[in-house]
Amino acid sequence: MSEISPLQPKILHPDTIKPFKGVCGRVWQFINPETAPTKALSTALIAVEPRERSTPHYHRVTEEIYFIIDGEGVLRTDNQEYPIKQDSIAYIPPNVPHSLINTGKKTLKLLVIDHPPYNRADTIMQESAGE
Repeated sequence: MSEISPLQPKILHPDTIKPFKGVCGRVWQFINPETAPTKALSTALIAVEPRERSTPHYHRVTEEIYFIIDGEGVLRTDNQEYPIKQDSIAYIPPNVPHSLINTGKKTLKLLVIDHPPYNRADTIMQESAGE
């Protein structure tokens, strides 16, 4: 891996990153401490296909911001559902169980910003009963 310069911008595109199956759907990890000189946050593009839903989960430490790029769906927390669509933005505090449901006819795409940077060990999976 080449050295990361703190004085240069980091530009990435989904075509140059191999996605993987994550908790919320197909994931392209962009900016994180391994790819840029940041210690405070990470970003990812997530795609949830029509009629798919993410596994209910929460993060003990991480707070998240979801910016909906395209599509529509529902952000479900323990006790409420919030409609989301293109240009919606959502803040999810630590320890709030949540999941995404794509209710539309096209792929739901969102940019996720995590603070501190995403760490799989901080993600606690929940039973999907009632989903």
